[in-house]
Amino acid sequence: MNAERSLFLLLPVLFIGCATLKPGDIPDPAFRVRPEEPRAELALDFFQFRLDIARKKIESEGMAIMVNRDGTYKMLTDDVPHHYLGVYLGNGIFTDLNGNLSVDIVRLLGFDAAPSFRLRRISDGPAEGADEYIKDGDTLTIRQGSKKVVVAIEENKVSVTTGRYYAPAEITREDGELRMTPTGMFTEFRKSFLRKSGDMFRASSGYRVERDPSGIILLDGTHSVAREGDSILYRAGGRTLLTMVRSENRYAFFRSDKHGFFIDRLPDRIRIHLSGGVTEYSYTLDYAASR
Repeated sequence: MNAERSLFLLLPVLFIGCATLKPGDIPDPAFRVRPEEPRAELALDFFQFRLDIARKKIESEGMAIMVNRDGTYKMLTDDVPHHYLGVYLGNGIFTDLNGNLSVDIVRLLGFDAAPSFRLRRISDGPAEGADEYIKDGDTLTIRQGSKKVVVAIEENKVSVTTGRYYAPAEITREDGELRMTPTGMFTEFRKSFLRKSGDMFRASSGYRVERDPSGIILLDGTHSVAREGDSILYRAGGRTLLTMVRSENRYAFFRSDKHGFFIDRLPDRIRIHLSGGVTEYSYTLDYAASR
């Protein structure tokens, strides 16, 4: 067992946010859009505007430390933290270095390809998103109350600044590898990496992702993501745990026809339907030109 894994026990994954679905919440087959073929590529997710599909749980073994998403550190809590480094699987689905599987809202809606955009929270609701997300060229800004994270992207290096008291955490990118060096205490101990070798991705945490010859994405050898017809299926062995389908403006993720969550993209806003209610964000594309 490597040093990082020895800090905690991974418990069975849990599904988060599934609401009670009504007739019509899942797009009718006649109006569905065929999802893209799953793929596996090294990816960075700094916005971390995610809806958990499967969130790992932890049980600490005495005192233990885990890297926060901003590169600082904290004592372990019940949830394995999200991580910047991961593998993008297509259709907005992202799995990070810690083994969490999520819907990446920014990639799902295609905002990552825009030269600039702004997402601003305009309602209360259960979605665990920040107040504001801005992409302006090679600079990303996330605001939550008085806190701000700024990400500066260069050709082979990314710097993440979380406040005036922290030096930037650095992420370097080379062919087939992402490597993160956080700031603060225990820096050497908390370095992390994700490497691609052929069709296999291996993380410093021990987590691995692999694309098999048939195109199925295998997660740690126990779960899989695959496309069948107009659906994306997340499975454990032969058992389907979650299905994703979409129409032109709706993305639905469900365990059954009565339990799941969905996201609507409207002309000027997005609506996230989870257990506990609806969360709304307004969005502006080409935000730099609109200011």
